[in-house]
Amino acid sequence: MKLNIKPQVQPEENGFTLLEVLVVVLLVGILATSAAISWDKFVTLQELRKAENLFYNALQEAKANAVRDSVNWQVSFREKDDISQWAVHPTDRYPVAADWQNLNTRVRIIDTDINPKDLNYTTFYYNKKTGEYRMQFNHHGNANGQLGKITVGVRRGGGAVRCVIVSTLIGATRTAQDGKCK
Repeated sequence: MKLNIKPQVQPEENGFTLLEVLVVVLLVGILATSAAISWDKFVTLQELRKAENLFYNALQEAKANAVRDSVNWQVSFREKDDISQWAVHPTDRYPVAADWQNLNTRVRIIDTDINPKDLNYTTFYYNKKTGEYRMQFNHHGNANGQLGKITVGVRRGGGAVRCVIVSTLIGATRTAQDGKCK
């Protein structure tokens, strides 16, 4: 009699089980979410720094133009349609639409005149009729009128703020951040 002995087939153990694949996908998803949040915060902080630099440069431009032209120049700042804007122009004319420059929509001007929930961080002269802040420089490049600061912060969430301060009558301008803007 002949025995029919078939060798038992051993399943191959190549590849991954469904559970292992699901665990890896879950971990990759968690890491990707964490990286996306960190990246968004990084980009927002960069936009905040850029806004601070743009405002600083605008103030320097107005000061230089005042000396060059021997007339008063100013920088005007405003929030229009949830976009922060600034314009550099002579004090004897109102800025036209082409004068206004936009900041990134992630950034906004921080002040109680714009948002009653804000702290009073911006202290430049505020014109309630036009809803604009201003800083003027005379023909010598000196501050003309009220000294102060313009403060920008993140539009949605986050407590980081940056500011540009005109601190002396000769128009000395400097930047600060967070607690030094209060």
